[in-house]
Amino acid sequence: MNAALQINNPDSILNYYKKLIKLRKNNDTLIYGKFIEINKENEEIYSYIRELGDEAFLIIANFFDGTPEFILPDSVKINDPNLVLANYPCSSSELNNMKLRPYEARIYK
Repeated sequence: MNAALQINNPDSILNYYKKLIKLRKNNDTLIYGKFIEINKENEEIYSYIRELGDEAFLIIANFFDGTPEFILPDSVKINDPNLVLANYPCSSSELNNMKLRPYEARIYK
């Protein structure tokens, strides 16, 4: 699929990356925030927090074609998570014991 075909599709990879770049550009926390890796022992899911002042983002990414389970560590407290961006439709903001689809990524604030 080329860019000309993707530009008019709001769900295309091109438009997803445009949203991702805009989100980072408009949020100092994602640029300058403290980086805290979580679930380091999970080899299928890369997850971390960026925090600056009283603002924090949780980023969860599955870089594989499997469906691994993400478990939020007890040491990480996220009150009332708000899904900011995802590359799949998500019906819940529940962070515990979620199954990620192949190559799924989510950003919560």
